[in-house]
Amino acid sequence: MREVFRDGVRWVVHEASTALTPGAQKYRCLIFDSEGVVRRLWVFPERWDDLADIDILRLLDAPPTPAQGIRAVRHSGSHPAVIAAIAAHVHAQELVAELMVVRDANRALIEERRVLLDSCRRGREELQGAVQRYVKTLKRAGVPPERVVALLKSTIEDGLGGVAARDVPGNEDLMDDGVRWGIEAYYAA
Repeated sequence: MREVFRDGVRWVVHEASTALTPGAQKYRCLIFDSEGVVRRLWVFPERWDDLADIDILRLLDAPPTPAQGIRAVRHSGSHPAVIAAIAAHVHAQELVAELMVVRDANRALIEERRVLLDSCRRGREELQGAVQRYVKTLKRAGVPPERVVALLKSTIEDGLGGVAARDVPGNEDLMDDGVRWGIEAYYAA
């Protein structure tokens, strides 16, 4: 174990086994511990303890490379950095749990939307078929096209809830579609 100082900050440096560390990159690591920061160095000189203080601090300052990373140490304790790391970890877990709830709710809404859209499509197809049968029946009875359109509009309007239903969003489109289906059916028969 070594103590080095930089700008009045005391760093305790020691080598540690990573046998019980999940995701460890090597069997041993070098830990730099100060009052506010704990860092782990995976790649370091074998005889690091023979280095001058300035050279040890250079190890601390070295940017991480793919083969070397400086990471926060995961362990319990009362060190402020450890407490902050644990709090951040717990907060991250809470956020992931909340995200999963939102994701699951979103999936349920997507499925509900799919079911509703399928139901609407089937309903429109059934309505189209009913309009076509109604118009063909009227035509066979000798009802002229302008009277068929008036009867069809009245029938659809009644089915939608009467005159007051005209202002309901989507009802005007449904009325237009019904009339179009009726006209097409009248001249196709």
